[in-house]
Amino acid sequence: MIVEVGSDPPIILDLGTGLRPLGLELDASGACDDGVDLVCFLSHLHWDHIIGLPFFTTAHRPGTTLDVYGPPQVGGSLHDLFDRVLHPPFFPINVEELNGRVRFHEALSDDVMVGRRRSRSARSLMSARLSVSGSRRTGLRSPS
Repeated sequence: MIVEVGSDPPIILDLGTGLRPLGLELDASGACDDGVDLVCFLSHLHWDHIIGLPFFTTAHRPGTTLDVYGPPQVGGSLHDLFDRVLHPPFFPINVEELNGRVRFHEALSDDVMVGRRRSRSARSLMSARLSVSGSRRTGLRSPS
C-alpha cells in the first residue's frame, strides 16, 4: 500500500511483494534519476511484509534513501533482524550490498515526521494513522 500526498514522495506501508512493481514504476517514470527519499512503515515482520525489499529495484539505485520504521523486536534491532534473513544461503546479498541506503528505525509511541506528514505510530505499528497539515487530498493506492 502506498500513501501519496500531493507532490511529496510516497509513504510505503510494509515491504511486501508489491514493492517490485512499485520499483519498476518509479524507475520507468524517471522519478529516481536524481535520487529519491522514501519512507516505509512496517506493521510487523512476517515474511509477507518484508520479502519485497531485495526485489525493490529502486533500493538498488545509488541516490536512493529508504527509511524503514518498524516496531521494536526482541532479539535485536530491525537492522539485525533483516540481516538474519537477507544473507546467503537464503538470499544472495544482504542489506549493505544494496546500492541505495536503507536505514532502520525502531518506532515506539512517538510521532514520526515525514516532511509535512506525521504518523502517530502505536508501539506495534499494526496500524498507522497519517495526518497531513493543510491537505484534504490524501490518496491510498496499491501499486499497479
